Amino acid sequence: MSYVSEEELKSFLGKDLKDTYGRKIGKIIGLGIDDFGELKTLHVEHGSGNLGQYLCEHIVINKGEVVLIPDWKVSSELIQKELDRVTRRIQALGDLLKDRQIPANIYEELRRKQGTTLEELNRRKQDLIEGLKKRSGQVDRQVDDLIRFLVSVKMEYKAGIVDDRALTVACDAIEPNLKPLIEERKDLSRAMEKIEKPAEATGQKSVAQTPLKTDEPIALQLEG
Repeated sequence: MSYVSEEELKSFLGKDLKDTYGRKIGKIIGLGIDDFGELKTLHVEHGSGNLGQYLCEHIVINKGEVVLIPDWKVSSELIQKELDRVTRRIQALGDLLKDRQIPANIYEELRRKQGTTLEELNRRKQDLIEGLKKRSGQVDRQVDDLIRFLVSVKMEYKAGIVDDRALTVACDAIEPNLKPLIEERKDLSRAMEKIEKPAEATGQKSVAQTPLKTDEPIALQLEG
């Protein structure tokens, strides 16, 4: 995710902030700078005097617009990268042990540290999955409510209770809001499917702890 500079964002003051799916979040009214002069947040007016702040690390500029990446998407991408990194480190340790490139006691020490990190990441992953499920449920309810209302208006139209204008007004109001919700629902489903896959399913090797015989020499290869 590319870094957005203070100078770039200053040119968007007074303009709209949208999310990944094109939904308007509000109007950009200011930038939050910390005590060290670093850009941290974007100040947004949501309408009717309601204000909000958004982390600039979740902000990108795309096709001349300032776009907010949803928290769940940022968290999902980050934790997958961290899990992959730790899993590869553990696998590398196992390979070093198998090739007798590392003493058993050093292996055990480093393996415990990486194992502790992996446990914490798996805990965070479960929390994230629960968050994804919660957001998915919210989106499902919003989609159902919009479709239910639209079907109701169309039924009224078919029954001759409302006219063409009423039908057009309802469709123009509902259908543009349905599309981003449906796209977000698809992305949520893909994110949950990807993050719930076991390590083997994502192409990562299972980590096996290979015991090292204490009477075997360590084949350390030192440069220099």
